[in-house]
Amino acid sequence: MKFYESISLGILAGGRGSRLNGADKAFVRHEDKFLCERILDKLQMRFAGKYISARKPDERYAAMNINPVFDKRTAFSGPLAGIEALLDACESEYLLTIPVDIKNIPVRLIEQWLDDGLVNIVGGCCGTTPAHIGAIAEAVAKVAPRRATV
Repeated sequence: MKFYESISLGILAGGRGSRLNGADKAFVRHEDKFLCERILDKLQMRFAGKYISARKPDERYAAMNINPVFDKRTAFSGPLAGIEALLDACESEYLLTIPVDIKNIPVRLIEQWLDDGLVNIVGGCCGTTPAHIGAIAEAVAKVAPRRATV
């Protein structure tokens, strides 16, 4: 089994969509694809599970073979509420979270942090590309998780 097969993919796509005039980010089109489809197309790894922190139920998720999860908090709590919902749904040991509107990430810097044992969670944010996330997933595949010390 490859290391990434013990990782679940979690796409952050819930929230208000305030940067997108209130649009549901998962289904915003870019280059003739939904943003969530672009992530799935770029990351063709066999993840343990695929989840999306979604704003509301939608039949299109089933067609993409991705499980929608929803915030557990009634008030809007931002991306941490989405991460909480993804972690709760995730059955694997690891969860790779990726914002749906991703563009760039400094992969070499993250590799250095991994080598120095400084990373517990890696991901991207607004503007990180799926190619960069793929490179990050590949980089962390060879690194054992850091153990917490008390």
